[in-house]
Amino acid sequence: MDLTNATIRSTRPAFQSNAREINRSVILWAWIQRLGLAFFIVLLCRLLVVDTLIVQGNSMQPSLHPDETMLLFKAAYWFSEPQRGDVVICRYPDMPDNFVKRIIALPGERVSIKNHTLYINDVPVDEPYIKEEMATSMPEVIVPRDSYFVMGDNRNDSKDSRDHRVGPLPKKMLLAKVVAISWPLPEWRAVPRHAPKDIASH
Repeated sequence: MDLTNATIRSTRPAFQSNAREINRSVILWAWIQRLGLAFFIVLLCRLLVVDTLIVQGNSMQPSLHPDETMLLFKAAYWFSEPQRGDVVICRYPDMPDNFVKRIIALPGERVSIKNHTLYINDVPVDEPYIKEEMATSMPEVIVPRDSYFVMGDNRNDSKDSRDHRVGPLPKKMLLAKVVAISWPLPEWRAVPRHAPKDIASH
């Protein structure tokens, strides 16, 4: 009897079993790494790129309603300029809260309100998206460089750039662009950018 061959044959099954165990461990570790990377990417996107926020108050009716969840694109203005009609999350001077408003006028433009109508650069602006006509007037304001004039769509129940304590907002105070309503599901919709096209630049 060849004892050497018998020893080799007897150890081969154990070797194959160990190899399978190592292979399973390698596959498991690869999956753990992939899941960890995916989680990191999602977390990074959540922190830097996208976010959600619940609408509070009535200042953006009828476009947005209380308790709806907004989907935000936080990187919208990293490499591009805000556009007229964008709905944005913004911060006001010396106030800790965030607000949701619509960009109405751009840097260098002249804004006024008379006879219940918005004027930009002396051009009357048709605004079918607002809740009702404005009850108050506003003398002409020139939007400073790198700043934006914002207002709520519910003009008679909105604290915005018309208030001297707020005024036009520097770009750095525009924190995110509202791109959609994500909750409740039956109300899911994109948030449109309403912007008249016949306003001449300053």
